[in-house]
Amino acid sequence: MMCSIQFAPRHRRNVFEFDAIGTHWWLENLVGDGFDEATKAIIWEHVQMFDTHYSRFKDDSLIGVLNTKKYLARPPQKLLDMLALCHELYSVSDGAFDITVGGVLHSQGYGGRQHASRVVPNFWNEAVYNRDEIRTPDQSVIDTGGYGKGWLIDELIEILAENGYHNVIVNGGGDLRIANRDEVEFALEHPYDSSKKVGTTRLANGALAVSGTAKRLWSNAVKQHTHIVDPRTNDSLVTTVAATYVQASTARVADSIATAVFIRPDLKQTLQETYDAKIVVLYNDQLAAV
Repeated sequence: MMCSIQFAPRHRRNVFEFDAIGTHWWLENLVGDGFDEATKAIIWEHVQMFDTHYSRFKDDSLIGVLNTKKYLARPPQKLLDMLALCHELYSVSDGAFDITVGGVLHSQGYGGRQHASRVVPNFWNEAVYNRDEIRTPDQSVIDTGGYGKGWLIDELIEILAENGYHNVIVNGGGDLRIANRDEVEFALEHPYDSSKKVGTTRLANGALAVSGTAKRLWSNAVKQHTHIVDPRTNDSLVTTVAATYVQASTARVADSIATAVFIRPDLKQTLQETYDAKIVVLYNDQLAAV
């Protein structure tokens, strides 16, 4: 997460907060007095299970095994659904959303691993994914960073509804989804100064996500890098875009297309129409007026 959506909880007792998957989470019950202990335990167990199965930083996760062995037998339906969404997004975004950027990130020192240092442009032509198996091309390293957090946010909304909580916000590191009877106002955080906002939006049901590079930087012996890779150059993205803000029906879609349009702002109209989304692209030269 780079910049975020801001919303101040009304009462801290209504909020369940924890740190997981490299970010801070808070879940708010917008009516009543928070969440019962049984529901908190269910949420926490699900988050831990998601991290165990889908983290690319764990060698024994499904993603870790797939990245190492390029093969997975009898994959769970969730992983197949994830790959189907990523395949669709790759096609719709003309390759801007590319899950094979994991190798580039690793080669630059993100996550402490060394793998292939290039994206795999023929990945979807060669990859096989069905109920029997998943096979991926040699040299490919899948990265879940472009959609994983959004996917988990959506699942937590569903779990809360199953347990009787229908007016809630799930916020994972600034990206969020709300299910509520009334609209709530959210502030769009300034990409370089969290004490400022660049605008507001109101939402009762749906998701908000932000993409940017200002707050996730690291350096190796060669240069400074960001966590967003441009598949066209196999390197950290160089852009005049400061941040992208996306409103969509689900967090997994909002999270994914926020990244895609940050890389390719010319895709804004296409992505808005395809996913019935609202997208704001904020350029660095516009910040002086904020």
